[in-house]
Amino acid sequence: MTRTAGARIGCQRPSRFWGLGCPKIYHEAEDTLENSRWCLLKRKENLTEKQEIKLKEILKYNLRSVRAYLLKEDFNGFWEYVSPAWAEKFLDRWCTRVMRSQIEPMKKVAKTIRAHKLLILNWFKAKKALLMAIYSDPPTANNFDPP
Repeated sequence: MTRTAGARIGCQRPSRFWGLGCPKIYHEAEDTLENSRWCLLKRKENLTEKQEIKLKEILKYNLRSVRAYLLKEDFNGFWEYVSPAWAEKFLDRWCTRVMRSQIEPMKKVAKTIRAHKLLILNWFKAKKALLMAIYSDPPTANNFDPP
């Protein structure tokens, strides 16, 4: 058996998944990842039953794509914050974790989020102001003035 550049000992093809350790895991991961893009990109609540099963299989491996998926899912918690201060802390911690993850596409997302952090946090302030306006003085028959 000859060894090509980038191939692991015992593999027939070059490994796209560095760090898996052994050829058996490499082949298992490759078979599992085949046709699984939408399992990783869709929101959990929008997955079909078949995609949910596929996602559970994928999550067994410690691959970059799996780590990127977990970071993406973790970011969904950001939108649940009410306070802009706590949202900012979450954003800072999340961006730090992403920058340490060594996943270049995710690092690009974190850099973009950091560059637009103030604008993103304005969403919380606007949401809070809108809710206060709605609940502070709802229109009634007595105080509603048509144009």
